[in-house]
Formats: sequence, C-alpha cells, structure tokens
Amino acid sequence: MIKCNALPILLIALSVSISPPVLSNDEDVIETKQSANLQIVKNIYAGFAAGDMEAVLKDMSETIVWMHPGDPEQIPFAGKFEGKAGVSRFFEIVFEQIDVVEQNIKSYMDGDDSVIVVGYEHMRVKNTGREYKSNWIHMYKLADGKIVAFEEFIDTAALVSAFNTPG
Repeated sequence: MIKCNALPILLIALSVSISPPVLSNDEDVIETKQSANLQIVKNIYAGFAAGDMEAVLKDMSETIVWMHPGDPEQIPFAGKFEGKAGVSRFFEIVFEQIDVVEQNIKSYMDGDDSVIVVGYEHMRVKNTGREYKSNWIHMYKLADGKIVAFEEFIDTAALVSAFNTPG
C-alpha cells in the first residue's frame, strides 16, 4: 500500500497551480477575479455544510472532471467522474458508503485560475464500522466562473484499511 505524505504534494501543487503575482494597471480586476473564484469554492463547502447538493453543483461546469485517488475496487468512490451527473454520482456513492465524524478546512489558497483547500477528515465506513482519519488537499481549476476540474489528494492507504474488514 502506498501512503501519501501531504506536504510534498502541497509543495508541488503550490509550485504548479498558483500563478505568481501579475503586475497590472488594473489590479482591482485581478483581485476581483481571484476573490470570485475563492468564493465559488467556499460556496461548495457551505453547500455541503447545509446538505444542499444543488448549491454544491451550481458553479460546476457541465464538463467538469472530478478525480478521487485510489482503486475503485478498494475505495468505491475512487476514480474519474465527468460532468455534473458524474459528480452527483460520486457524492451518492460517498454518502452511501461513509458517515462524516468530523471534517474541517485548515486553509484556502487562492491562485489566478485555481484554488487549493487544505483540510482534515475523520470518517466511518458504514459497512465495516471502521474509521479513518486523514489530512487532504483539494485542488480546483476554474474558468469563466465555473469549476472545470477537481482533484483530491488523501492518504488512500487509510481509506483502503477502513473499507476492509480485518481478516
């Protein structure tokens, strides 16, 4: 099993996904765009907190690509999900499989066309009763006010262990 250390992934994500500051005569426009993208992502987490899937999906592109790491044979919601229908299916699978014990956001990092969210989760797998705890990183890519891509980085070994009954 492969364990994921979030720090190297975060450093790579920061070096690849966050654009350097842009010097411009129109800094207000740049700040507004970044703030708008950050607010779009924050609205997703607010939608989750309220149990409002319509709010979660509202700002996603019709062609969004949603990626969760792992082998679908070991983690039922692992893989690539496409379009709003695919993202909706991803969450159906997640909510069928796990209960949230605790989940919180540690920080947001706002880039030009990307937002990175660092957080923590403690979940219980319904079928096994086993729990896992892991830090995670969520990377969002945005274009024209819509989320076009999402990728999660998490300790998949912890999830696989929780989905397997001890034998």
